Amino acid sequence: MKGSDQTPAGWFVIRCEPGREAALQNDVLDRLTLHRLESKVEKFFIPSEIATGRYSDGRRSCSERTYGLLLVRATLDEPTARCISETPGVQELIRSIEESERLVNEAFGLKESLSLRVDRVRNPPR
Repeated sequence: MKGSDQTPAGWFVIRCEPGREAALQNDVLDRLTLHRLESKVEKFFIPSEIATGRYSDGRRSCSERTYGLLLVRATLDEPTARCISETPGVQELIRSIEESERLVNEAFGLKESLSLRVDRVRNPPR
């Protein structure tokens, strides 16, 4: 494998239809497993936020809002990137680590690195 066609492990963004992130995560993982590329992926993360409000009759409402983004921490070589990109439901795979971080940070108004935030969510300090 050539060193020039492999991107170092990092967080990458997969764009998809909002609300389909979890299903797409399973589809991508199934497809990678079928092609024996699952070892290239470390973890997935679906950015979301909880929105709360009140109905006109005073009852509380609570819903989860997703952004049509599925984050994947992976080592992307050409076969892995092609396998992910060709999964039905994937609108775009953003392969640039910098562009992926900029996109998510912009969506959430984050001031610190995406990698640090996601690792803190998954591995909280003890």
